[in-house]
Amino acid sequence: MMAVLIAFAAMMGPSLMTGQQQQAFAQSAEDANGIQLKDPLATYDLAYELQYYQTHSAFQTSLGTASDPGSMRMHFKGLFTNNLMMAGFFKVSPESCTAGGNPGGNGDPNEDVAAILNGGPHTSTGTSGSTTEPNDTWADSMVLDTTDLDLDESRVRWEKTHPTLTSDIDPDAGQSVLPLASPATLCSVPGGYFGVMVFKLNLDSNCDGHIDWISLISYIDVTGLNTDGTPKNNWVKTYRNDFRLSEIDLKGKTQPYVKAIGFPEERYQTFRIDAQDQTDWTDSDPNFKYLTLKRVQPTHTNCASAMSSSEALAADEEVPIEGVTTTVDETAASTETATNEDEDTVEQTDTAVIDQEEEEQEQEENAEDEDNDNNNNSTEEEEEE
Repeated sequence: MMAVLIAFAAMMGPSLMTGQQQQAFAQSAEDANGIQLKDPLATYDLAYELQYYQTHSAFQTSLGTASDPGSMRMHFKGLFTNNLMMAGFFKVSPESCTAGGNPGGNGDPNEDVAAILNGGPHTSTGTSGSTTEPNDTWADSMVLDTTDLDLDESRVRWEKTHPTLTSDIDPDAGQSVLPLASPATLCSVPGGYFGVMVFKLNLDSNCDGHIDWISLISYIDVTGLNTDGTPKNNWVKTYRNDFRLSEIDLKGKTQPYVKAIGFPEERYQTFRIDAQDQTDWTDSDPNFKYLTLKRVQPTHTNCASAMSSSEALAADEEVPIEGVTTTVDETAASTETATNEDEDTVEQTDTAVIDQEEEEQEQEENAEDEDNDNNNNSTEEEEEE
């Protein structure tokens, strides 16, 4: 495994709303909360560039009343993280791993701990297909189900239009430890808290400045926390698959579709856990810790040197979308909150906003107009060491 490269980020980053913080990186193998800064690819160096922390969650009672199980969401919104690592520790409601458990009877061991990546708002309102108002086509997400509650399986699905999901895409051969025999379920993790870590990485496998693969990877840590409450970092891989761009059934691939149509403030990176009891997640000791989103940059070790910032941003540029003109006039991102207009729109009281510095970087990202689908013939990357 190649060494993790740490890039120093200025402390003056985005203007963040309540619940989210940006911090600079120090030279360390762990972040401020003790979560390991992994490099999951054998043939890439991974630079950690910016990091954000989240201290609030959003609970949606779409599955019942306030006392019934619902959907717990942890959102990072409006952040420029085309390459990312997202992680956190969670404790699911005690009865959610039992069929018919929880106050509303909606416990289900087959529910997933999902990372919804590279997407936009999930809504059924608005005119479908509109590029000027949120609607069902703005979801356009990579749904990485890291594990189900009984630790049996993982999968990836594409959600181009909400709420329609494609068929399951299994991890590549040898790229998942699931099913696990112990613990029996996520409800029986020692001390309750389990870790989840996911990566979405745009890969330039032949150093020509164009993205030709996207890797989706997930890890879990089911050994609980140390006695001082810090992570043990006993991460095991539950999913990895590398996709050619042509294999991804979405409008947005290397970057979210909503960014390409001029709404970068609508970008979402989300953890979602269904069939939860609201009281467990909204009391004085909520069921989550150490939520973090980190912007990273992978560079193949065969490249003569790491790409410059402008080159990396250009390489991140999205495949042109038919009928869509990518805007470069992205000034201030909106701080307005969403409404509970349908089953999958939740109130945003704690999301981050992009600042002018990141907007200038994204203008560089749009400097070239290349179709990365022409670069899908490279050989697949080596498995992790």
